[in-house]
Amino acid sequence: MLFGGSDAAGLDGETWEWNGANWTLRSTTGPSARRHHAMAYDSARGVTVLFGGRDTVYQGDTWEWNGTTWTLRSTSGPAARAGHAMAFDASRGVTVLFGGYTTTTTNDTWEWNGTTWTLRASGGPSRRVFHGMAYDSARNVSVMFGGLDSTLNRLGDTWEWGGTSWTQVSTIGPSERLTFALAFDSAAGVTTLFGGFDGDRNDETWDWNGVAWTQRVTSGPSARDYCAMAYDSARGELVLFGGFDSTYDGETWLGADLDLVIDQQPVSASACTGGSASFTVAATNATSHQWRRNGSPLSNGGNISGATGATLTINPVGPGDAASYDCVVTGPCGSATSAPATLSVSSPPSISDHPDAATRCPGVSVSFGVTAGGTGPLSYQWRRNGMALTNGGAISGATSAALTIDPVATADAGNYDVVVSNACGSATSSAAALSVWDSCLTGDVNCDGAVDNFDIDPFVFALINPEQYVIAFPNCPLSNADANLDGSVDNFDIDSFVALLTGG
Repeated sequence: MLFGGSDAAGLDGETWEWNGANWTLRSTTGPSARRHHAMAYDSARGVTVLFGGRDTVYQGDTWEWNGTTWTLRSTSGPAARAGHAMAFDASRGVTVLFGGYTTTTTNDTWEWNGTTWTLRASGGPSRRVFHGMAYDSARNVSVMFGGLDSTLNRLGDTWEWGGTSWTQVSTIGPSERLTFALAFDSAAGVTTLFGGFDGDRNDETWDWNGVAWTQRVTSGPSARDYCAMAYDSARGELVLFGGFDSTYDGETWLGADLDLVIDQQPVSASACTGGSASFTVAATNATSHQWRRNGSPLSNGGNISGATGATLTINPVGPGDAASYDCVVTGPCGSATSAPATLSVSSPPSISDHPDAATRCPGVSVSFGVTAGGTGPLSYQWRRNGMALTNGGAISGATSAALTIDPVATADAGNYDVVVSNACGSATSSAAALSVWDSCLTGDVNCDGAVDNFDIDPFVFALINPEQYVIAFPNCPLSNADANLDGSVDNFDIDSFVALLTGG
């Protein structure tokens, strides 16, 4: 609703209401025709509170509008004044008033509880007039900005009243100005400022989020001051009326929430080489997107799609795609950058060294090993003839990179391989054959069942040319020539072989 003000004909005492489409004249009685008064809507009692202003003199009366009629509620409280500001503190159920001009510029803080005014503070912000106030219901504080001080200097400071004291929260933001419009946009969660006089009439729109001011990049009303603005909670929009540019203005403007808000941030992801990965950002009032990798803009092509959309897809993923990704989102009032999301790229297992075949005598040990690469953790599963092995008995290392069988038995003969796995897949080694002799007798190099002089020539043959020995004695294990049992057939076996011959 709107009351009073001045136009080309002089002061006005009409009461009007806006229904979202049209203005309706509701009353021509009530407070005297005046300007530079202040109003705030008391949502707890469902009334609009008006205080002060100037007709031919400064006024100090308090009025309430219940939607039908005006009622004079008080003529006591703050001194008669004009150019003050008010806001309704819904968390405490009081209307807060600050400053204005009586016979001098003031800086007193008053609260109206629906019955009486109470002086709450006589200091804090400097004395001022033609400033603005709005109640931030998201943070339960009254926000005040700017005005004109007692030495006629324009102000650009931002203050907040929490119910007990004032706190200066910023000196950076809109230029120093007065006679602007200020209202809290509850849908966007920001206090919005429009216009005012900063040496010239202004058409800027600014938002205060409780931390910093941000200028909206938007078109709207022409430059003006002395306009009025309120938030229509039923329709979710700001309503601005009137003002003065070079003449009195009777325009009504609606300010829908055009603030850019990132509602959903991209989430870090993991992918395997050859697989697919995607990142999604969701933003209210977004008009364009630009995805970046490590801060550099991406373009569609190759394995990249959606570089300028809400969802970026990388398919297939390669090792070089491991990086940090974010999205620059642009809207009508500026741009915002999402939080970064990390893509971790994993590679499937690969085997570089395969297990080797082996031949053993019963009662000795044998080991098979594998060397594998890929993103860890890697898991291993050894198999015999395609059947998974488990640890126990003679088997150890069945789920590690090295399998050991100790002692070997004839039943252990077979083909051994290992399956190496990780989150991206698996790889299977080539099979290694384990051959197991039925029996072995150390020193019986000709395998006739006895260690005697007939073993001398085969022993020397095994020492000199083990490969030809295996061919010449296909049914006799080379390990029978390992007389000192160190796992190798070499010159160190000679003394032990002689001892076996002589029974020493």
